[in-house]
Amino acid sequence: MHSAFEYAAKLSDALARITKTPALTAGILREAAEVIAGEGCRGLNTNRVGIWRVISDKQILRSITSYDNTTGLYTVQDDFSLDDRQRYVELLQTERLLIIDDAAHTSILPNLQETYGPDICALLDAPVRVGGDLVGVVCIEQDRSEQFPLSRVWTIEEQNFASSLADFVALAMESAERRLLMRRTETLMSNLPGMVYQCLHDPPNYTFTFVSEGCYPLTGYTPQELLGNNAVKFFDMVHPDDADTLERLNDETLALGLPLEATFRIIMKDGSVKWLWERSRVVEKKPDGTSHLLEGFYTDITEQRRPGGRRTCKPREIRVSGQHEP
Repeated sequence: MHSAFEYAAKLSDALARITKTPALTAGILREAAEVIAGEGCRGLNTNRVGIWRVISDKQILRSITSYDNTTGLYTVQDDFSLDDRQRYVELLQTERLLIIDDAAHTSILPNLQETYGPDICALLDAPVRVGGDLVGVVCIEQDRSEQFPLSRVWTIEEQNFASSLADFVALAMESAERRLLMRRTETLMSNLPGMVYQCLHDPPNYTFTFVSEGCYPLTGYTPQELLGNNAVKFFDMVHPDDADTLERLNDETLALGLPLEATFRIIMKDGSVKWLWERSRVVEKKPDGTSHLLEGFYTDITEQRRPGGRRTCKPREIRVSGQHEP
């Protein structure tokens, strides 16, 4: 039997191990959930910890993973219907924790022992919220045992631990959503006829911090060559006859926080020349108000510049928009 100090240290160590899992912030939800459930279950020395997602307008709990301390196995449970458990749903949406010390005498979950089995002794459920909205639940289950023959009174330390598990699940869910959004954005950008970029406003370098896959057909350089200006700087690609004018326009617009629209030529990696159209803007400023981070888009307008092609600008003209965007 652990002393109170040893038990508190054990719970703290479990949380520390969760923070170190790369999956937590990498957007790998299933892997992160397994670490949280396993560490949580072993830390509390309880029978099971399940992590659930709320779906279908809060009418169903869908299992992400469940860890069984007896078998040491992770499983995915069947969907848990909330149709006749509206009181439970209301409490999940309003309370920090749902504490059931005695499963045989509770009004929170009707027919609890029929659902969880006759051995269920106690439950500790921690709602998972993102942006204030209920998105999941961490369900901690205790069966009858020699130590807990009829009930288990969850201590304040254990309740705080359960809330921390829910916070970690929320972080993992947010990371997974960001990862999904990034994948969708990358797919969208890969289909654009041009190059999306982000760079520092550190003239004359304009160091690239992000470039889409469209950079290769547009410039002949791979993302790895452009990121961090590893192989070439942006103005190294700009045609010498257009570089001074473009640099001056950058100074007159982006340096002041204004959007830039321009057409100019670049020299590709293979030496061929292309006409580009650019639209860029300041997305982040330094504390002193000067421009720090730029985002923009380049697209190939070479065909429009050829004799007989549709022209949007006069040859060798660089246009700039100095109006603020809405």
